[in-house]
Amino acid sequence: MKKFFLSLGLGITLASGVFAADDRLNQLNEQLVSVLAPFQNQTTEAKLIFNTIETNVDRVLKVAVNSFYRKIGSQNKLELKIDNLSYDYSDGVTPRAILRGSVNVDITKILSREELDQTIPDIEKLVEQFVESSTEKYSDAVSVKGVLTSTTKNDNGNYTALTALISIKLDLKKLPEDVDAEEIMATDVGVSLSIDLEKGVTIDAFVDSNPGYKGFKKGQMGLKEGLEALLAGDEKTLSVIRRLLGELDEIALFLVEKSTVKVDVSHLLAMLKS
Repeated sequence: MKKFFLSLGLGITLASGVFAADDRLNQLNEQLVSVLAPFQNQTTEAKLIFNTIETNVDRVLKVAVNSFYRKIGSQNKLELKIDNLSYDYSDGVTPRAILRGSVNVDITKILSREELDQTIPDIEKLVEQFVESSTEKYSDAVSVKGVLTSTTKNDNGNYTALTALISIKLDLKKLPEDVDAEEIMATDVGVSLSIDLEKGVTIDAFVDSNPGYKGFKKGQMGLKEGLEALLAGDEKTLSVIRRLLGELDEIALFLVEKSTVKVDVSHLLAMLKS
């Protein structure tokens, strides 16, 4: 009988934890429905759904999100899909974020064929220079690779598709003396891109964070505090989300309503060199 009541008590405790977690997910998703309401109309649709949230007293252990955004214009249509955006720190060793998503849009309606044919051969150099300029202060502690792994052309010699890989690794033990390891948020980043110029971009990426990063310390505004603020309906947090969504919506509107725009690749490269 004693074992029965112990088992019953354990079952009730576990069930309560499940219901509490489901409750938080429901509250969070209901809050997001309200935030996204202004972006629901005949030409726009936006969804953001939390599928998993696990926390302990100190930090977020797991989060999983997916989202969808669509904007239809007179010149183009844009769809932003996040099939999986997840964060896992359940092992207590290495916080890892994973992204799998796509931006479905006809790029040939945004950039002319001439501009695309001029830009694509310089992408590898552009990516490498951008990353190197952003990480040069880490000296020998950082390893950067940006590779254009494949390109495809049509019968007219125009580029139609390409794939690329980007890798950034940071060894905290080799940091220069004037760089504090607590300032480093990520130690390993990998990005795989696949681009079809008429269909859009798909991306697979991961980011391994530095467990010693100052943002993970108690008293800092981190992921756990952000989720709690969102659950509580904190107006400051909600206003930040609304602002970001508004900026996304403005960019999307520009892309789907404008005809091709001009891109000066040499100017971009000069800016990166400087």
